[in-house]
Amino acid sequence: LADSPDLVTCSIHDSVIFPGTGLDGHKPKSGIYNWALDPGAGDIDFMAAVDQIADLSNEIKPDVVLLATGADAHKTDPLSTLNFDYAGYEYAAKVAGQIANSHAQGRILIGGAGGYQPFSHTPHIWSTVVSKVYDEVRLFSWT
Repeated sequence: LADSPDLVTCSIHDSVIFPGTGLDGHKPKSGIYNWALDPGAGDIDFMAAVDQIADLSNEIKPDVVLLATGADAHKTDPLSTLNFDYAGYEYAAKVAGQIANSHAQGRILIGGAGGYQPFSHTPHIWSTVVSKVYDEVRLFSWT
């Protein structure tokens, strides 16, 4: 699928450790767009990248949105050098829901990713993201 011209991947990640694919500078390589954030980047940086992805979605017009939320970017996770807090995750979830509404008739799949502190923030981040997307997405109605 990675070579499919119909698949676009937008990745916001720690420039130090992930993902090793695509090109930085938001230029696509085989449909892969990367936002490699510098060590210490926080919610403001995260939200700015999310806004750029929202702008890109207006050009791409996705049929479905897949949101994989890496909880390892949270400020308490030892793996990453990023410094995200709940506000950034909530904002990303809200914007993902808006993108799904605008272009994909509300179709969105959500998955948890990353997060190596299962008894701390990881489950809470994932449940927060699901809750925010649920609040945002217009669900299908039979009426």
